[in-house]
Amino acid sequence: MRFAMIPLMILLAQAPMLAQPAPPLAVRSIVIRPHGFEPPRMNVRAGRVLIAVHNLSTLPDVFLEVSREGTLVHAAEIRRGRRATRQIFVLTAGTYVVSDRRIPRWSCRITVTP
Repeated sequence: MRFAMIPLMILLAQAPMLAQPAPPLAVRSIVIRPHGFEPPRMNVRAGRVLIAVHNLSTLPDVFLEVSREGTLVHAAEIRRGRRATRQIFVLTAGTYVVSDRRIPRWSCRITVTP
């Protein structure tokens, strides 16, 4: 009987480590329309951010790039038949730009504050 209690006691001792809540997650959406990105700019606090990009343009494929002050940090594609993509980022203070690789003037500038 004493041996059966040991695994349960080990599990209970680890429970506080397993139950730690995740940091808050902000959610932001960007919509690509026939004339470009909406919104063209947004502000967000530093931390975990889920960015969802929806393709409502007439482009069959979108080649997204996310850069931070000129350095590429992420690339994704929205291929024919799919309408959206999403990704969780851990953003630090600075300026990020989400754009289509083929149409760089279509973009959304994200200002991240501490």
